[in-house]
Amino acid sequence: MLGVVFYSLSRGVGATVAAKDVVERGRYWASSNHK
Repeated sequence: MLGVVFYSLSRGVGATVAAKDVVERGRYWASSNHK
């Protein structure tokens, strides 16, 4: 049971990191595109 909790937690963290990375890339692209 603990493994399932840890697995879902790590997946949640991975999704958060991925979303953050996408946002940062979007901001970088927008800033470099509007120069």
